[in-house]
Amino acid sequence: MAVELAKDSIDLGIMVQDIETALPFYQGLLGFEYDGIGAMDMGKRGVMHRLLCGTSLIKVRQIPAGAAGNVAAPGGINAAIGMRYWTISISNMDAVVERCNAAGYRIPMGPLEFRPGVRIAMIEDPDGNWLELVENTTVTTADGSKLALTKDSIDLGIMVEEAEAAMEFYRDVLGLPADSIPEMPLPDGSVMHRLRAGTSVIKIRQHAKPPSARSAPGGSDAATGLRYWTMTVSNLAAATRRAQEAGYAVPIPATEIRPGTSISMIEDPDGNYVELLEVAPPAPKL
Repeated sequence: MAVELAKDSIDLGIMVQDIETALPFYQGLLGFEYDGIGAMDMGKRGVMHRLLCGTSLIKVRQIPAGAAGNVAAPGGINAAIGMRYWTISISNMDAVVERCNAAGYRIPMGPLEFRPGVRIAMIEDPDGNWLELVENTTVTTADGSKLALTKDSIDLGIMVEEAEAAMEFYRDVLGLPADSIPEMPLPDGSVMHRLRAGTSVIKIRQHAKPPSARSAPGGSDAATGLRYWTMTVSNLAAATRRAQEAGYAVPIPATEIRPGTSISMIEDPDGNYVELLEVAPPAPKL
């Protein structure tokens, strides 16, 4: 059974070397605010800082001390296989890029026109993860240097070893539908395959020239970087079972992590972790 979404946007899990360096970037510079839970104590695994970007939850946590030397492959999109960038759609790109540049953060790309009417820029967070800003130039530019969102959810860019194998997992097993722009040829000869998870776009691309590096295996606590992404669903057990029966690894089976909330973790063909999360509806009031 394909995933049945209970939330129209994805969430993202980011592991960092130093939370005291990461939070000033995500909270102070970009202006993300805590959700209703805020900082969640996870015992020996540290504290998860839950920040909102529209309706998407950005879950930032410092890597456990035992894995502190395992860092994400540097170099952006083309340097490795794995989750390599994530995207925010805004209407004040120039002001945000100027603010990030003035604060000392690296701008490896842009702002530049990606296609008619669309501009992009890439910003590196303190751990070298790439955040893509997208601006539709037909939208009136907002004032100010804080993010002016034009879309209430994030998108995710995944670089894969074999596009068809990835599409079989995401399209055929998880059941994600095609975006309104299902395929986008790129200047390097590669093709971006675009699938929808609610309002979020999952952008899947095979390198034109395969890199030697890839994301470290082992899930969220194994290394820094973009380590997992989350879909909130209403059929966790069935969707997890479907993936397992299709031969995909399920490192965390359906598990209740707190009363009324269950998760599972599924590995895609490249070892990236997809988290399914299900929240039980509240009990009816008597």
